[in-house]
Amino acid sequence: MKTSCRTSILPTLAVLSAIFLAPVASEAQLPKDPVERAKIIAQIFEANARQLTLFDRAGNEVARIGARDLYNQPVLSPDKTRVAVIKPDLDKETNDVWVIDVASAKATQITSSQAREGANSPVWSPDGSQIAYVRLRDGSFGLYRNASNGQGTEELVYRNSAPMTLTDWSMDGRYLSYFSSDLGGGALFAVPLAGAGERKPIEILRSKAQLQGPRLSPDSRFVAYVSNETGRNEVYVRPFDPAGGAPAAAATGPWQVSESGGSGMAYWRRDGKELYYLAPSRAIMAVSVNTSSSFEIGKQTQLFRPSEATPVAPGVASMSRDGERILIAVPPPQLRQLTVFDRKGRS
Repeated sequence: MKTSCRTSILPTLAVLSAIFLAPVASEAQLPKDPVERAKIIAQIFEANARQLTLFDRAGNEVARIGARDLYNQPVLSPDKTRVAVIKPDLDKETNDVWVIDVASAKATQITSSQAREGANSPVWSPDGSQIAYVRLRDGSFGLYRNASNGQGTEELVYRNSAPMTLTDWSMDGRYLSYFSSDLGGGALFAVPLAGAGERKPIEILRSKAQLQGPRLSPDSRFVAYVSNETGRNEVYVRPFDPAGGAPAAAATGPWQVSESGGSGMAYWRRDGKELYYLAPSRAIMAVSVNTSSSFEIGKQTQLFRPSEATPVAPGVASMSRDGERILIAVPPPQLRQLTVFDRKGRS
């Protein structure tokens, strides 16, 4: 006997080496026939359109923002009134940055990409007036910034031939942090924003292990990140030296923050007293920390563990600066085939 039903499950998510902010995977080229093209686009939308949803620290749903769409990499503005998000245009085969007002759902397009190009990994400036992002343009990757109301002139901050994933704009406004990885390992960088023209990145750390998601503490004295140097992803903190290079003494870090794996967020609360990360169980963890002198780790608390109907994973969720709201791009229910077998394994 066979039957079908519609139920919410946790879909398989491609974690493209990011902490909570993964680059959008490029779509396969669509057919040129307009009828077939429109049919496939409709199927992709139905299977992948997500609902932007706000939750509190206890996991209670607070608000839904606008209608379902193909959202990825959503990030709340510092005052929690807007969302920066990546939205693909399947027909044009582009990915662009949009800003959506939480209350009205009014959307403003920030970037306009050419076919087979696009933007990814948006981050907010501390005052919410600007957005920085990575763009693929003319075969090169660049870090750019622009006004968050869509009326500014785009500024190139740094250009690179290798892919980059932008993860944060430091709370003191001085740095953009990003990571880059390949088969040989990974590296973490901070780009100073002082001055004009293209800037030179500061290499925070390079390793044969995969490194992801650097985020500077509110005072920019420490950096949180994820490394798989032990064989699994864990969240670490180490001092940040603007002059570059690793600390000379082992006593100055790094410190492992996660206890049994960490593969989601590594967000600092704006007062520097709490860090957040995603446990392997998908539970959202909060860790009390002290950065007044050296770095000290305090109590670990599970805020909540989302249900399978509300999955949390890199690229579909983020934490507000005050630690009070979690923004998740919730996918639609997935169709599954339920099959009943007898004792001999026959359906």
